[in-house]
Amino acid sequence: MFFGCSGLTSVDIPQGVTKIGKSAFYGCTSLKSVDIPEGVTTIGSEAFSLSAVTTVTIPSTVTSIGSFAFRSCKNLETVVFQEGVTDTGEYMFQECTALKNVTFPSTMKTIGYWAFSHCTSLTSLNLPDGLTTIGNNSFIGCTGLTSVTIPGSVTELGDGAFMNCTGLTSLTIEDGVPAIGSTAFQHCESLTSVTIPGSVKTINYDAFRSCLKMESVTISEGVKTIRNCAF
Repeated sequence: MFFGCSGLTSVDIPQGVTKIGKSAFYGCTSLKSVDIPEGVTTIGSEAFSLSAVTTVTIPSTVTSIGSFAFRSCKNLETVVFQEGVTDTGEYMFQECTALKNVTFPSTMKTIGYWAFSHCTSLTSLNLPDGLTTIGNNSFIGCTGLTSVTIPGSVTELGDGAFMNCTGLTSLTIEDGVPAIGSTAFQHCESLTSVTIPGSVKTINYDAFRSCLKMESVTISEGVKTIRNCAF
């Protein structure tokens, strides 16, 4: 619709709009301000990719977010998901390298595959109690991330979820998490210690491989399987 309108600087989407289509504002490289109103239910694939937006608020009415919706928005610093939103799209904020602040609602259940991959300015996360799925590679390459707590409500901690988070120094995995995905924390080179709670039954292949500064690992009673090259 407005694909590649490089001179467009702001958009005020009116009440009544329910769907923002695929690539609607793709490549609008001067677009810094957009207001997505309550009532929008669908944000299409690549809708705002390669735009210059600095702040994004996802309203509570959104139920469907396409892949790459805000990929490579290099000026994006703040994202707010309002109460009511339950999941991110896949690759949603991939390579948003200026992203520093993300607010998740208590209703958030799923963080999609590659959703925040290579968001190198992200330093901390406040993942909500009630979150159930952290998808494969969802935070891979977030090299500025220093602290993460995995809530006990998480039933799927995906493969490569925090792989190559080379600045990660503090990791808490709460009791309730049933398994740690393959390569989930591989190459977290600043991590020095980890405690695996008893709820974890399986530590999968390469889960903590190449954590070069790891000095202390505590594995609680209850863990059943430690797969090849887990550490």
